[in-house]
Amino acid sequence: MINSKDLLEKLAETAIVSSRVSGGREKVLILNYIRNQLQTYNKEEYLSLSARLCLAELMTWQDRLEEALELCNSIIDEYTFHQDAYLQKSKILIQMGSIGEAEEILSIIQKANPHSSIFQRYVAMCKFQSGRLKEGWEDASAAFNFGNLKIRYNNMKRWMGEDLHNKTIVVSMLDIRGGGDEIFFSSVLPTIIEKAKLCFIETEPRAFNLYKSSFSDSVVFNKGTQPWLEMGLGIDYHLWARELPAYIFRKESDFPNAPGYLKLSFSEQKYWSEKVNKVSMNKKKIGICWTSLNVAGPNQPFVSDLLDWEPILTLPDSVFINMHCLDGKEEVVAAEKKFNLKLIQFQEADFKNSFEHIAGMASACDLIITVATTNGSVIPGALGLQVIEIRPSFNSISMDGLPWYPNHQRIYKPWNISYGSKLKDIADQIREWTPDKPVPKIRSATV
Repeated sequence: MINSKDLLEKLAETAIVSSRVSGGREKVLILNYIRNQLQTYNKEEYLSLSARLCLAELMTWQDRLEEALELCNSIIDEYTFHQDAYLQKSKILIQMGSIGEAEEILSIIQKANPHSSIFQRYVAMCKFQSGRLKEGWEDASAAFNFGNLKIRYNNMKRWMGEDLHNKTIVVSMLDIRGGGDEIFFSSVLPTIIEKAKLCFIETEPRAFNLYKSSFSDSVVFNKGTQPWLEMGLGIDYHLWARELPAYIFRKESDFPNAPGYLKLSFSEQKYWSEKVNKVSMNKKKIGICWTSLNVAGPNQPFVSDLLDWEPILTLPDSVFINMHCLDGKEEVVAAEKKFNLKLIQFQEADFKNSFEHIAGMASACDLIITVATTNGSVIPGALGLQVIEIRPSFNSISMDGLPWYPNHQRIYKPWNISYGSKLKDIADQIREWTPDKPVPKIRSATV
Protein backbone atom coordinates (compact mmCIF):
# COMPACT_ATOMS: atom_id res chain seq x y z
CA MET A 1 0.00 0.00 0.00
CA ILE A 2 1.35 3.46 -0.95
CA ASN A 3 1.25 6.03 1.85
CA SER A 4 0.42 9.69 1.26
CA LYS A 5 4.05 10.87 1.33
CA ASP A 6 5.16 8.28 -1.22
CA LEU A 7 2.20 9.19 -3.42
CA LEU A 8 3.09 12.89 -3.15
CA GLU A 9 6.69 12.19 -4.15
CA LYS A 10 5.58 10.21 -7.20
CA LEU A 11 3.14 12.98 -8.13
CA ALA A 12 5.91 15.57 -7.74
CA GLU A 13 8.27 13.70 -10.08
CA THR A 14 5.54 13.26 -12.71
CA ALA A 15 4.45 16.91 -12.52
CA ILE A 16 8.02 18.19 -12.73
CA VAL A 17 8.86 16.10 -15.80
CA SER A 18 5.70 17.11 -17.69
CA SER A 19 6.06 20.81 -16.76
CA ARG A 20 9.61 20.97 -18.10
CA VAL A 21 8.10 20.38 -21.54
CA SER A 22 4.79 22.22 -21.28
CA GLY A 23 3.70 24.35 -18.35
CA GLY A 24 0.07 25.11 -19.13
CA ARG A 25 -2.19 27.18 -16.92
CA GLU A 26 -3.92 24.07 -15.55
CA LYS A 27 -0.67 23.01 -13.82
CA VAL A 28 -0.18 26.12 -11.69
CA LEU A 29 -2.46 25.10 -8.81
CA ILE A 30 -1.14 21.53 -8.89
CA LEU A 31 2.48 22.65 -8.69
CA ASN A 32 1.73 25.15 -5.91
CA TYR A 33 -0.02 22.42 -3.93
CA ILE A 34 2.88 20.02 -4.45
CA ARG A 35 5.42 22.64 -3.34
CA ASN A 36 3.47 23.47 -0.19
CA GLN A 37 3.12 19.81 0.73
CA LEU A 38 6.76 19.01 0.01
CA GLN A 39 7.88 21.96 2.12
CA THR A 40 5.74 20.73 5.00
CA TYR A 41 7.25 17.26 4.83
CA ASN A 42 10.75 18.67 4.39
CA LYS A 43 10.51 20.63 7.64
CA GLU A 44 9.81 17.33 9.35
CA GLU A 45 12.75 15.68 7.51
CA TYR A 46 10.56 13.06 5.86
CA LEU A 47 11.50 13.70 2.22
CA SER A 48 13.54 11.42 -0.01
CA LEU A 49 16.48 12.83 -1.94
CA SER A 50 14.59 12.83 -5.24
CA ALA A 51 11.66 14.69 -3.65
CA ARG A 52 14.00 17.31 -2.20
CA LEU A 53 15.48 17.86 -5.65
CA CYS A 54 11.95 18.20 -7.04
CA LEU A 55 11.19 20.79 -4.38
CA ALA A 56 14.35 22.74 -5.23
CA GLU A 57 13.38 22.79 -8.91
CA LEU A 58 9.84 23.92 -8.12
CA MET A 59 11.11 26.74 -5.92
CA THR A 60 13.54 27.80 -8.66
CA TRP A 61 10.68 28.07 -11.16
CA GLN A 62 8.78 30.22 -8.67
CA ASP A 63 11.75 32.55 -8.00
CA ARG A 64 12.05 31.33 -4.41
CA LEU A 65 15.76 31.20 -5.06
CA GLU A 66 17.20 31.62 -1.57
CA GLU A 67 15.11 28.70 -0.31
CA ALA A 68 16.04 26.59 -3.34
CA LEU A 69 19.73 27.38 -2.90
CA GLU A 70 19.63 26.47 0.78
CA LEU A 71 18.00 23.14 -0.08
CA CYS A 72 20.61 22.32 -2.75
CA ASN A 73 23.43 23.22 -0.35
CA SER A 74 21.99 20.91 2.29
CA ILE A 75 21.98 18.03 -0.20
CA ILE A 76 25.55 18.80 -1.28
CA ASP A 77 26.67 18.96 2.36
CA GLU A 78 25.04 15.62 3.02
CA TYR A 79 26.31 13.79 -0.06
CA THR A 80 29.59 15.73 -0.65
CA PHE A 81 29.22 15.40 -4.44
CA HIS A 82 25.77 15.09 -5.96
CA GLN A 83 25.61 15.90 -9.67
CA ASP A 84 21.90 16.76 -9.83
CA ALA A 85 22.12 19.03 -6.78
CA TYR A 86 25.11 20.84 -8.28
CA LEU A 87 23.28 21.24 -11.61
CA GLN A 88 20.22 22.70 -9.91
CA LYS A 89 22.45 25.00 -7.86
CA SER A 90 24.09 26.26 -11.07
CA LYS A 91 20.65 27.10 -12.54
CA ILE A 92 19.70 28.95 -9.36
CA LEU A 93 22.93 30.96 -9.44
CA ILE A 94 22.42 31.89 -13.11
CA GLN A 95 18.91 33.11 -12.29
CA MET A 96 20.34 35.14 -9.40
CA GLY A 97 22.96 36.66 -11.70
CA SER A 98 25.94 34.93 -10.08
CA ILE A 99 27.28 33.86 -13.48
CA GLY A 100 30.91 33.29 -12.48
CA GLU A 101 29.97 31.07 -9.55
CA ALA A 102 27.55 29.11 -11.75
CA GLU A 103 30.29 28.50 -14.33
CA GLU A 104 32.65 27.23 -11.62
CA ILE A 105 30.07 24.63 -10.56
CA LEU A 106 29.35 23.63 -14.16
CA SER A 107 33.07 23.13 -14.81
CA ILE A 108 33.21 20.73 -11.86
CA ILE A 109 30.32 18.56 -13.00
CA GLN A 110 31.53 18.68 -16.62
CA LYS A 111 34.74 17.01 -15.50
CA ALA A 112 32.68 14.21 -14.00
CA ASN A 113 30.50 13.93 -17.12
CA PRO A 114 32.29 15.65 -20.03
CA HIS A 115 29.83 14.46 -22.70
CA SER A 116 26.66 15.93 -21.18
CA SER A 117 24.94 18.34 -23.57
CA ILE A 118 22.78 19.59 -20.67
CA PHE A 119 25.80 20.98 -18.83
CA GLN A 120 27.14 22.57 -22.01
CA ARG A 121 23.80 24.25 -22.62
CA TYR A 122 23.95 26.05 -19.28
CA VAL A 123 27.58 27.00 -19.90
CA ALA A 124 26.39 28.62 -23.14
CA MET A 125 23.71 30.58 -21.25
CA CYS A 126 26.40 31.84 -18.86
CA LYS A 127 28.57 33.02 -21.74
CA PHE A 128 25.72 34.72 -23.58
CA GLN A 129 24.75 36.62 -20.44
CA SER A 130 28.30 37.79 -19.78
CA GLY A 131 28.85 39.09 -23.34
CA ARG A 132 31.02 36.22 -24.66
CA LEU A 133 28.89 35.58 -27.73
CA LYS A 134 31.41 33.72 -29.90
CA GLU A 135 32.15 31.22 -27.12
CA GLY A 136 28.45 31.02 -26.28
CA TRP A 137 27.53 30.05 -29.85
CA GLU A 138 30.21 27.36 -29.86
CA ASP A 139 28.79 25.80 -26.70
CA ALA A 140 25.18 26.26 -27.84
CA SER A 141 25.87 24.64 -31.23
CA ALA A 142 27.34 21.61 -29.51
CA ALA A 143 24.73 21.47 -26.74
CA PHE A 144 21.77 21.69 -29.11
CA ASN A 145 23.45 19.19 -31.44
CA PHE A 146 23.36 21.51 -34.45
CA GLY A 147 26.09 19.44 -36.09
CA ASN A 148 23.87 16.38 -36.19
CA LEU A 149 20.68 17.98 -37.44
CA LYS A 150 19.55 15.89 -40.37
CA ILE A 151 19.32 17.48 -43.79
CA ARG A 152 15.61 17.63 -44.52
CA TYR A 153 15.85 16.63 -48.19
CA ASN A 154 17.81 14.07 -50.19
CA ASN A 155 20.83 14.95 -52.30
CA MET A 156 21.57 18.22 -50.53
CA LYS A 157 24.82 19.32 -48.95
CA ARG A 158 24.86 20.89 -45.51
CA TRP A 159 26.03 24.51 -45.49
CA MET A 160 29.08 25.03 -43.26
CA GLY A 161 29.75 28.71 -43.86
CA GLU A 162 30.88 28.48 -47.50
CA ASP A 163 30.67 31.44 -49.88
CA LEU A 164 27.08 31.72 -51.11
CA HIS A 165 27.77 33.83 -54.20
CA ASN A 166 25.79 32.39 -57.13
CA LYS A 167 24.50 29.56 -54.88
CA THR A 168 20.96 28.36 -54.21
CA ILE A 169 20.15 27.41 -50.62
CA VAL A 170 17.25 25.94 -48.62
CA VAL A 171 16.73 27.27 -45.07
CA SER A 172 14.41 25.21 -42.84
CA MET A 173 12.66 26.20 -39.63
CA LEU A 174 12.65 23.79 -36.71
CA ASP A 175 10.53 25.21 -33.88
CA ILE A 176 7.02 23.72 -33.97
CA ARG A 177 5.85 24.95 -30.55
CA GLY A 178 5.94 28.62 -29.59
CA GLY A 179 7.65 29.69 -32.80
CA GLY A 180 9.58 32.52 -31.18
CA ASP A 181 13.01 30.92 -31.52
CA GLU A 182 12.78 30.59 -35.29
CA ILE A 183 11.58 34.17 -35.62
CA PHE A 184 14.57 35.68 -33.87
CA PHE A 185 16.93 33.24 -35.61
CA SER A 186 15.39 34.46 -38.88
CA SER A 187 16.88 37.90 -38.29
CA VAL A 188 19.89 36.50 -40.19
CA LEU A 189 17.82 35.71 -43.30
CA PRO A 190 18.27 39.14 -44.98
CA THR A 191 22.05 38.61 -44.83
CA ILE A 192 21.77 35.13 -46.37
CA ILE A 193 19.29 36.30 -49.02
CA GLU A 194 21.64 39.12 -50.01
CA LYS A 195 24.59 36.76 -50.38
CA ALA A 196 22.87 33.85 -52.18
CA LYS A 197 21.64 33.63 -55.75
CA LEU A 198 18.28 32.33 -54.50
CA CYS A 199 16.99 31.32 -51.10
CA PHE A 200 14.15 28.87 -50.44
CA ILE A 201 12.67 29.39 -46.95
CA GLU A 202 10.79 26.47 -45.45
CA THR A 203 8.37 27.52 -42.74
CA GLU A 204 5.08 26.36 -41.20
CA PRO A 205 1.43 27.36 -41.79
CA ARG A 206 1.37 29.82 -38.84
CA ALA A 207 4.24 31.85 -40.30
CA PHE A 208 3.76 31.28 -44.04
CA ASN A 209 1.87 34.47 -45.00
CA LEU A 210 4.02 36.73 -42.82
CA TYR A 211 7.24 35.25 -44.19
CA LYS A 212 5.96 35.46 -47.76
CA SER A 213 5.31 39.20 -47.43
CA SER A 214 8.62 39.68 -45.60
CA PHE A 215 10.97 37.87 -47.99
CA SER A 216 9.53 38.63 -51.40
CA ASP A 217 12.86 38.02 -53.17
CA SER A 218 12.91 34.42 -51.88
CA VAL A 219 10.66 31.40 -52.32
CA VAL A 220 8.73 30.75 -49.10
CA PHE A 221 7.12 27.32 -48.83
CA ASN A 222 5.44 25.06 -46.29
CA LYS A 223 6.94 21.81 -45.11
CA GLY A 224 5.87 18.95 -47.36
CA THR A 225 6.47 20.70 -50.68
CA GLN A 226 9.65 21.01 -52.76
CA PRO A 227 9.17 24.02 -55.06
CA TRP A 228 12.68 23.79 -56.53
CA LEU A 229 11.65 20.54 -58.24
CA GLU A 230 8.70 22.26 -59.88
CA MET A 231 11.01 25.08 -60.94
CA GLY A 232 13.64 22.67 -62.27
CA LEU A 233 16.38 24.06 -60.03
CA GLY A 234 19.24 22.35 -58.26
CA ILE A 235 20.08 23.14 -54.64
CA ASP A 236 23.64 23.79 -53.50
CA TYR A 237 23.13 23.83 -49.71
CA HIS A 238 20.64 23.13 -46.95
CA LEU A 239 20.70 24.44 -43.38
CA TRP A 240 18.44 25.07 -40.39
CA ALA A 241 17.61 28.65 -39.39
CA ARG A 242 18.91 28.11 -35.86
CA GLU A 243 22.39 27.35 -37.22
CA LEU A 244 22.72 30.77 -38.84
CA PRO A 245 23.43 33.15 -35.91
CA ALA A 246 26.54 31.20 -34.90
CA TYR A 247 28.08 32.10 -38.28
CA ILE A 248 26.84 35.69 -38.54
CA PHE A 249 26.31 37.18 -35.03
CA ARG A 250 29.68 36.55 -33.41
CA LYS A 251 29.68 39.77 -31.39
CA GLU A 252 27.03 42.24 -30.25
CA SER A 253 27.79 44.75 -33.02
CA ASP A 254 26.99 42.07 -35.63
CA PHE A 255 23.31 42.04 -34.66
CA PRO A 256 20.82 44.02 -36.81
CA ASN A 257 21.00 47.80 -36.38
CA ALA A 258 18.03 48.49 -38.66
CA PRO A 259 14.57 47.64 -37.33
CA GLY A 260 12.07 45.39 -39.03
CA TYR A 261 13.19 42.35 -41.02
CA LEU A 262 9.61 41.01 -41.01
CA LYS A 263 7.11 43.02 -43.03
CA LEU A 264 3.34 42.88 -42.97
CA SER A 265 1.52 43.21 -46.29
CA PHE A 266 -0.15 46.57 -46.89
CA SER A 267 -3.62 45.00 -47.07
CA GLU A 268 -3.21 43.22 -43.72
CA GLN A 269 -1.80 46.29 -42.04
CA LYS A 270 -4.68 48.41 -43.37
CA TYR A 271 -7.29 45.84 -42.30
CA TRP A 272 -6.14 45.57 -38.69
CA SER A 273 -5.40 49.28 -38.29
CA GLU A 274 -8.90 50.16 -39.40
CA LYS A 275 -10.45 47.65 -36.99
CA VAL A 276 -8.44 48.90 -34.01
CA ASN A 277 -8.87 52.59 -34.88
CA LYS A 278 -12.62 52.12 -35.11
CA VAL A 279 -12.82 51.16 -31.41
CA SER A 280 -9.92 53.22 -30.04
CA MET A 281 -11.85 56.50 -29.77
CA ASN A 282 -8.74 58.47 -30.79
CA LYS A 283 -6.94 57.40 -27.63
CA LYS A 284 -3.42 56.00 -27.30
CA LYS A 285 -3.39 52.39 -28.48
CA ILE A 286 -1.23 50.33 -26.12
CA GLY A 287 -0.77 46.62 -26.75
CA ILE A 288 -0.18 44.52 -23.65
CA CYS A 289 1.00 40.94 -23.22
CA TRP A 290 1.42 39.79 -19.65
CA THR A 291 1.73 36.03 -20.06
CA SER A 292 2.17 33.09 -22.42
CA LEU A 293 0.67 29.63 -22.83
CA ASN A 294 3.44 28.27 -20.60
CA VAL A 295 2.86 29.84 -17.19
CA ALA A 296 4.28 27.02 -15.06
CA GLY A 297 7.61 25.24 -15.20
CA PRO A 298 10.92 26.85 -16.26
CA ASN A 299 9.08 29.65 -18.07
CA GLN A 300 7.31 30.86 -14.90
CA PRO A 301 9.73 33.74 -14.13
CA PHE A 302 8.90 35.18 -17.57
CA VAL A 303 5.18 35.66 -16.95
CA SER A 304 3.15 38.00 -14.76
CA ASP A 305 -0.34 38.34 -13.31
CA LEU A 306 -2.67 40.67 -15.22
CA LEU A 307 -3.95 42.16 -11.96
CA ASP A 308 -0.41 43.44 -11.34
CA TRP A 309 -0.74 45.62 -14.45
CA GLU A 310 -2.80 48.27 -12.65
CA PRO A 311 -0.19 51.03 -13.23
CA ILE A 312 -0.49 50.48 -16.99
CA LEU A 313 -4.21 49.72 -17.23
CA THR A 314 -5.11 52.91 -15.37
CA LEU A 315 -3.12 55.22 -17.68
CA PRO A 316 -5.33 58.09 -18.87
CA ASP A 317 -6.50 58.59 -22.44
CA SER A 318 -5.51 55.06 -23.46
CA VAL A 319 -7.08 51.88 -24.79
CA PHE A 320 -5.45 48.49 -24.40
CA ILE A 321 -5.10 45.79 -27.02
CA ASN A 322 -4.88 42.19 -25.80
CA MET A 323 -1.76 40.74 -27.43
CA HIS A 324 -2.11 37.40 -25.63
CA CYS A 325 -5.55 36.17 -26.74
CA LEU A 326 -4.67 32.49 -26.28
CA ASP A 327 -6.12 31.52 -22.91
CA GLY A 328 -6.76 32.99 -19.46
CA LYS A 329 -10.23 34.36 -20.17
CA GLU A 330 -11.08 34.39 -16.44
CA GLU A 331 -8.02 36.54 -15.73
CA VAL A 332 -9.07 39.03 -18.41
CA VAL A 333 -12.64 39.22 -17.06
CA ALA A 334 -11.35 39.84 -13.52
CA ALA A 335 -9.05 42.64 -14.67
CA GLU A 336 -11.72 44.27 -16.81
CA LYS A 337 -14.07 44.29 -13.84
CA LYS A 338 -11.48 45.59 -11.39
CA PHE A 339 -10.18 48.39 -13.63
CA ASN A 340 -13.48 49.20 -15.33
CA LEU A 341 -12.22 48.75 -18.88
CA LYS A 342 -12.45 46.45 -21.87
CA LEU A 343 -9.36 44.92 -23.45
CA ILE A 344 -9.59 45.16 -27.22
CA GLN A 345 -9.57 41.83 -29.03
CA PHE A 346 -11.30 40.47 -32.10
CA GLN A 347 -12.82 37.04 -32.59
CA GLU A 348 -11.34 36.75 -36.08
CA ALA A 349 -7.80 37.35 -34.80
CA ASP A 350 -6.51 33.77 -34.73
CA PHE A 351 -3.34 34.15 -32.68
CA LYS A 352 -2.94 30.40 -32.31
CA ASN A 353 -2.72 29.67 -36.02
CA SER A 354 -1.61 32.91 -37.70
CA PHE A 355 1.49 34.95 -36.96
CA GLU A 356 0.17 37.39 -39.58
CA HIS A 357 -2.82 38.16 -37.34
CA ILE A 358 -0.50 38.80 -34.39
CA ALA A 359 1.61 41.07 -36.59
CA GLY A 360 -1.49 42.91 -37.79
CA MET A 361 -2.79 43.63 -34.30
CA ALA A 362 0.69 44.62 -33.11
CA SER A 363 1.16 46.99 -36.06
CA ALA A 364 -2.08 48.76 -35.12
CA CYS A 365 -0.65 49.70 -31.71
CA ASP A 366 1.21 52.91 -30.89
CA LEU A 367 3.25 51.06 -28.29
CA ILE A 368 3.49 47.52 -26.93
CA ILE A 369 4.31 46.75 -23.30
CA THR A 370 5.01 43.10 -22.74
CA VAL A 371 6.77 40.30 -20.96
CA ALA A 372 9.13 38.12 -23.02
CA THR A 373 6.73 36.20 -25.28
CA THR A 374 6.33 35.43 -28.98
CA ASN A 375 3.11 37.47 -29.28
CA GLY A 376 4.12 40.56 -27.38
CA SER A 377 7.86 40.73 -27.84
CA VAL A 378 9.31 38.54 -30.58
CA ILE A 379 6.93 39.16 -33.50
CA PRO A 380 6.51 42.91 -32.80
CA GLY A 381 10.28 43.16 -32.35
CA ALA A 382 10.90 41.47 -35.69
CA LEU A 383 8.51 43.98 -37.28
CA GLY A 384 10.54 46.87 -35.86
CA LEU A 385 7.68 48.18 -33.71
CA GLN A 386 8.02 50.20 -30.51
CA VAL A 387 8.24 47.64 -27.71
CA ILE A 388 8.94 47.93 -24.00
CA GLU A 389 9.73 44.45 -22.74
CA ILE A 390 10.05 43.46 -19.09
CA ARG A 391 12.13 40.34 -18.62
CA PRO A 392 14.16 38.57 -15.92
CA SER A 393 17.63 40.05 -15.56
CA PHE A 394 19.11 36.57 -15.91
CA ASN A 395 17.77 33.20 -16.97
CA SER A 396 19.09 29.75 -17.76
CA ILE A 397 16.73 28.67 -20.53
CA SER A 398 16.48 31.18 -23.38
CA MET A 399 18.55 33.03 -25.98
CA ASP A 400 15.82 35.58 -26.71
CA GLY A 401 17.56 38.10 -24.47
CA LEU A 402 20.31 38.66 -27.06
CA PRO A 403 20.10 42.01 -28.91
CA TRP A 404 17.95 40.81 -31.79
CA TYR A 405 15.81 43.95 -32.11
CA PRO A 406 17.20 47.50 -32.12
CA ASN A 407 13.80 49.09 -31.35
CA HIS A 408 13.34 47.08 -28.15
CA GLN A 409 13.55 48.74 -24.78
CA ARG A 410 14.37 45.99 -22.33
CA ILE A 411 13.52 46.55 -18.68
CA TYR A 412 15.38 43.98 -16.60
CA LYS A 413 13.70 42.57 -13.52
CA PRO A 414 15.88 40.96 -10.84
CA TRP A 415 14.46 37.74 -9.44
CA ASN A 416 13.52 39.37 -6.12
CA ILE A 417 11.74 42.40 -7.66
CA SER A 418 8.08 42.24 -8.67
CA TYR A 419 6.67 42.86 -12.12
CA GLY A 420 4.36 45.41 -10.52
CA SER A 421 7.25 47.67 -9.51
CA LYS A 422 8.68 47.65 -13.02
CA LEU A 423 5.27 48.34 -14.52
CA LYS A 424 4.94 51.32 -12.20
CA ASP A 425 8.31 52.66 -13.44
CA ILE A 426 7.06 52.40 -17.02
CA ALA A 427 3.65 53.92 -16.30
CA ASP A 428 5.14 56.90 -14.47
CA GLN A 429 7.39 57.72 -17.44
CA ILE A 430 4.93 57.28 -20.32
CA ARG A 431 1.98 58.95 -18.60
CA GLU A 432 2.47 62.21 -20.51
CA TRP A 433 3.72 60.55 -23.70
CA THR A 434 1.73 60.92 -26.93
CA PRO A 435 2.18 58.85 -30.11
CA ASP A 436 3.50 61.83 -32.09
CA LYS A 437 6.60 61.84 -29.85
CA PRO A 438 9.40 59.28 -29.40
CA VAL A 439 8.73 56.73 -26.66
CA PRO A 440 10.67 57.82 -23.55
CA LYS A 441 13.72 55.84 -22.50
CA ILE A 442 12.59 54.11 -19.33
CA ARG A 443 14.72 54.50 -16.23
CA SER A 444 14.24 51.99 -13.45
CA ALA A 445 13.59 53.31 -9.97
CA THR A 446 14.15 49.78 -8.64
CA VAL A 447 17.49 48.05 -9.17
